[in-house]
Amino acid sequence: MNAPLPSSPGSGRWFSPLRLLALGVSAVVIAVLSRRLDRGSLVEVLREARPEWLLAAVAAQGLALMCGAWRWHQMLRLTDAAVSLRVSWRWTLIGHSFSAFLFGAAVSDVAKATLYSRWKGFPASTILAASILDRAAGVASTVLYALTTLTAAWLAGPRLPRLEISGLPAGRWAVLVFAGALAAGGLFCWIRRRWLPSLREFWRELATTGRALLSRPRTALLAVGAGFLTQLLISLVLACSLRAVSSSPPPWVSMAWTFPVVGVVASAPVTLSGAGAREGAAMLLWAPFGVAAANAFSAGLLTLSANLCWAILGTLMLWSEAKRAKRRAISSQSSAFAR
Repeated sequence: MNAPLPSSPGSGRWFSPLRLLALGVSAVVIAVLSRRLDRGSLVEVLREARPEWLLAAVAAQGLALMCGAWRWHQMLRLTDAAVSLRVSWRWTLIGHSFSAFLFGAAVSDVAKATLYSRWKGFPASTILAASILDRAAGVASTVLYALTTLTAAWLAGPRLPRLEISGLPAGRWAVLVFAGALAAGGLFCWIRRRWLPSLREFWRELATTGRALLSRPRTALLAVGAGFLTQLLISLVLACSLRAVSSSPPPWVSMAWTFPVVGVVASAPVTLSGAGAREGAAMLLWAPFGVAAANAFSAGLLTLSANLCWAILGTLMLWSEAKRAKRRAISSQSSAFAR
């Protein structure tokens, strides 16, 4: 089967109103939060950030992506669609760049599966089914990690700090909720129209892959374990970023439960790579633990930077994969023409 000629990553319609909305929401939230801070203090905190902890945050983000690549590779093996662990790693970085710059986590899985199936020659429904099982294992591990951190917080001290939530009036909250619902509805319609394959074929592939996973409980447990380690490393990215801007170690054990909460808020699809949502959640949740607003805001920005470092690498991987696929397609078509 001759592979279709892939378009260049830089071509096509990469812009959409949904991405503009996410960028706008992030910009507005960042602007509102930064206006509440003393600019001099914020600049001073960022200037004195410790580089060794920044490097640790970038490394932790890379390790989290490696765990995610291994888990996705196991799901691909169940469907006989795995090429190699190295290829799965490259495509995990590509999916990360989609999630960071363009679509958000859910839609990036569909985009990654579609391109992988097209450029590697596998049915799209098969790759999408593997991706959904991979995401399901991720959700299970996230719930397990959240329960673990909440239990640790309860054991460390039965009394958690009381959060004082104030600031936005009811009208502004209503606007934000409406904007989020509008974005979610738009995402659903866009996915349904442009990305999902035939539902009948998709559900058949999903059921087949699900049965294969259930028949291998060891693989399922390892996938959940890899997801748990991924969540731990993602929290470590945020913790390293906070430590980079802190003069003394924060109360890690008692505030451990806040890290997955901040991560969940940052994964909201109405922001660009979590910008704004991450900083706001950190400022709110860490204040009772004595973390200054400028430090929490700075930690969020440093976490975003670590995230984007790997997303940029993923964009380069996408460009490389597009060139490889194009060369393979041209070679295949030339061979067919010669015959």
